[in-house]
Amino acid sequence: MNKELRLRIISGLALGILLFFFLFYAFKTLFVIITLLLLLVATYEFCTALIKKGLRILLPVTFLINCFAFLSLWFFWVGSDEQAFVFLIAMLLGIIFYSFIRRIDKFRIFLWHIVSLLWLTFPFYAFIRLRFIREEDSLGIYLILFLIITVASNDIFAYFGGKQFGKHLLAPKISPKKTIEGSLSGIAGGMISGFLYCYFVFPHFDLISFLTMSFFLIIASQIGDLAESKFKRYCGIKDSGGIIPGHGGVLDRIDAFLFSIPLFWCFLYFFGTPLS
Repeated sequence: MNKELRLRIISGLALGILLFFFLFYAFKTLFVIITLLLLLVATYEFCTALIKKGLRILLPVTFLINCFAFLSLWFFWVGSDEQAFVFLIAMLLGIIFYSFIRRIDKFRIFLWHIVSLLWLTFPFYAFIRLRFIREEDSLGIYLILFLIITVASNDIFAYFGGKQFGKHLLAPKISPKKTIEGSLSGIAGGMISGFLYCYFVFPHFDLISFLTMSFFLIIASQIGDLAESKFKRYCGIKDSGGIIPGHGGVLDRIDAFLFSIPLFWCFLYFFGTPLS
């Protein structure tokens, strides 16, 4: 085992322990605050990467816009529609005003701010919504664990499957090391791990809905991984940051979840949970 892989494993175990205590023992206010702080770290990495690309984007403004977006979603959730509309209007005016007072990069700044809202703010908000589904029996926590196990297993099986069997490149212009064989190994490993988790944790679940949901969640996680790779290649960087030893930045660690978390929440919101 090489030094880099050993560091990744140790850091991963430490993150897993922290995540366990965060999910099970952080009370609601603390959970929201920590999640919001992680959103700000991810936003910092996002903006820093774009600045290295040469985009004239101001970090404090992006922080403020993303916070306005988060607060508008939050107030819509708790039923305070007036406050929600205030923050929503502030966010929209902030994006429009800041983007179009710039002499150059007007439309690029505008579009990247929209990307930050969809790619960062909404997934973090959806994560909070997932956590507090049916608080009386902690269903949200076990749903998040299902998602983490499924997506993480996809990542692990894709890595080792690609190492062992990989011959055909999946997206060579985006990520030259990913293979079709690795992707298929990830899908199989993720679905099997998710099934085993549900079999032991949930007494009853709809198998067909579960298989459909799991498949699309894994595909979304793989797309999220490729999207972050494309973003880093566009910005000319290797890692989004260095805050997590062996893993890079926050964006590097959560890239697979930035697509799968909102998809999972939307699936549960519109169709209900097949896991209970």
